[in-house]
Amino acid sequence: MGYTELKDELKEILQREEGSTVLLYGPKGTGKSTIPKALAKTLGYSCMEKSAAALQNKFVGEGIKNLDELIDIGKIMAPAVIILDEVTGILEHAGLFSHKSDETSHFNSLFSTGPIKGIYFFGTTNNPTVINTTSLSRFEHKFFVDLPDAEERKGIFRHYIGWEIENIPEGVSCRDIQRAASLLKRKNEREYSHLFFQYLTPENKGQNWEKVREAIGDDLSLIKDYFGVKKDTVELLTSVEVYDKNKTTPREKKNG
Repeated sequence: MGYTELKDELKEILQREEGSTVLLYGPKGTGKSTIPKALAKTLGYSCMEKSAAALQNKFVGEGIKNLDELIDIGKIMAPAVIILDEVTGILEHAGLFSHKSDETSHFNSLFSTGPIKGIYFFGTTNNPTVINTTSLSRFEHKFFVDLPDAEERKGIFRHYIGWEIENIPEGVSCRDIQRAASLLKRKNEREYSHLFFQYLTPENKGQNWEKVREAIGDDLSLIKDYFGVKKDTVELLTSVEVYDKNKTTPREKKNG
């Protein structure tokens, strides 16, 4: 149901690496938690999902204890996918010192020597620019999860309703379409399809994600760039005539 390249890359990580840390960031409602959950189910891996807020407690040190428990359970159930939604909730924001400093230090030390064997730790966020540099470096992979394109928007609608609709506008998320489709489904008639556009209420506005991608990095862009450069290089090499030392050039004929 869309996001094919991203799913393929994440599946590759889950199958080929012994453990990993992955940051999924982007607009709200784009399936940042749903995608790794679905992949874990497909591969038969254990999967646990928590919000960073759920790890917090009014007592000092409880956040660290809860994170450790989550990791320990993951080790027992390995291979395990652990998804921590809105991971910024347990991390010190860049340039700030707060009550989260102990939790941040503990998170950084957990992955200081790399990922934990058998655990695929996914952190998700809508606001990656607030993550401090050290914590950001703990994520081996970083992927931007964009809003769906035209074909993906049609596919999401079809998944929830059973028929297609044209001209779903840009700027809407998977969750926007799901919510509007759910309201439309109550009518259960194609003739009410026009109401879908009235039900659409986009929740993402005003963020310049291109600048965020440049600041944070995006593995998928790097992969596309690599294969793009590789393709261009191959085409260039195949278009150049191979030099044959036995072939006489026009100048050599004239001088001879």
